[in-house]
Amino acid sequence: MEIETKFDVGEDLWFIQDNEVCSSPVSCVIVILKQNNREECGEIKNHIQIQYGLGFDSIKYLPEAEVFESKEELLKSLYYES
Repeated sequence: MEIETKFDVGEDLWFIQDNEVCSSPVSCVIVILKQNNREECGEIKNHIQIQYGLGFDSIKYLPEAEVFESKEELLKSLYYES
């Protein structure tokens, strides 16, 4: 099995924290692989969750869906979620 992440350690990512737009470098990447016990089409599927550790002193872990490559992408996602 090969797992690819959207972002690499050291890349600056954008996210929302305490209703503020923030940026921080990725300090670690966590990949969680769970086996789904429900059968779909006769197969047991695996579920992959990717989280990014942001910051250095106190690391904040965010799922891939909540981090963005640019401030513009983050703001655009907020606009389209409404």
